[in-house]
Amino acid sequence: MFGTNHSDKIVPCHLGVTDILRQFVRSLKELRQLARLIGAETIARRMFYTNSIDGLISALGVFLGMTIAGTKTPIIYLGAVLGGSFSMGVFSAFFGTYLSERAERLRELKVLEKKMLAELDDTIYGRAARAVPLYVAFWSSLGVLLFPALAMFPMALVVFGVIDIGIARYLCLLIVHILMFSLGAGLGKISGENWVKSGARSMGIAFAATLLYLVIGKLGIIVS
Repeated sequence: MFGTNHSDKIVPCHLGVTDILRQFVRSLKELRQLARLIGAETIARRMFYTNSIDGLISALGVFLGMTIAGTKTPIIYLGAVLGGSFSMGVFSAFFGTYLSERAERLRELKVLEKKMLAELDDTIYGRAARAVPLYVAFWSSLGVLLFPALAMFPMALVVFGVIDIGIARYLCLLIVHILMFSLGAGLGKISGENWVKSGARSMGIAFAATLLYLVIGKLGIIVS
């Protein structure tokens, strides 16, 4: 009989999707704990809601502008809206937030080191100063990338022939207003206000923007 050689055991050389997701969630939880330690969790939450609303309103503006211009190709809608949200979400919301937050955290760390007359790079505070900016930047960019993609989902259905572009336009507008209501409701729960009123207030912003674009579009048609 042949002996078992433990060194011959096959070791997976790559992680599965589930393992990667678990590792990501675990890392996010660790970053959240560090963010709580230095009081940055509220900053991350504020950046998420602010940039989510900005991203949705920007996507709404691009969408309505293309609709008024008579665009009938769903790929163009998707490319314009998602391309803009990607650029804003990655290069502005993520990297911009990361660089500014990193500068603030390192400044605070140096101030603390001067007060304590010791280097804190190898302490939990030093680790937090380096890692927390990533946590804040992640939440800052998430809403900018996620919500416009959700809003444009009906256009993807047009590409696959599930619905026509006329229905998709109405569904996109409906989803934008629902998402704005959801974000407002979330802010209402945070502030302790009535979440329905808070949601309606945020949805009103999208409604006002839609009405404004439609009025401008009508005026443009009349002028031309």
